[in-house]
Amino acid sequence: RGRACADPRRLAVLVTGCDSGFGRAIAVQLAARGFTVFAGCLTDAGVADIITADVAPGSLDAFVMDITNAEHVAAARDRVQKMFPDGLFCLINNAGVHSAYNWELTPMDLIKRDMEYFGTVQVCKAFLPLLRTFAASSTTANSNDKTRPAPRIVTISSIAGTAKVTPMGSYVASKHAVM
Repeated sequence: RGRACADPRRLAVLVTGCDSGFGRAIAVQLAARGFTVFAGCLTDAGVADIITADVAPGSLDAFVMDITNAEHVAAARDRVQKMFPDGLFCLINNAGVHSAYNWELTPMDLIKRDMEYFGTVQVCKAFLPLLRTFAASSTTANSNDKTRPAPRIVTISSIAGTAKVTPMGSYVASKHAVM
């Protein structure tokens, strides 16, 4: 049996990489359970898809967020902070682009873009102040509320981070870096 939890409607969660796969599934599941989910998608098509999910109105806020783009990350942080001035409960780093190519023939800017490790670090740095705000608001304003959870960061990696697969070098290196 799990411990009772605070009202999830008062808890904000940011999930990156929500276009498909685990990110989309996590965002939809959390929204269905009542959390307010900010779903960062790499593409407009990803946003268009996830907003069709069968969840309560207002529980899922989807937007384009390329984690390697500092302006996108700052806009996402401002969006969360505006809607949840008491801070962010959970950051789920899921974004990752599975690419396979020959490094020798690939422009360096594409290789750097596929290294979502740097994007993951950028997102963590941008959202740590909101996680700290949540922690401070939960200890001062709600010191008697034992059901209010501590803020957290969840980073999703892959078994690929332990593999040695030549054409997937950037993906493998990035997944290993976040392990």
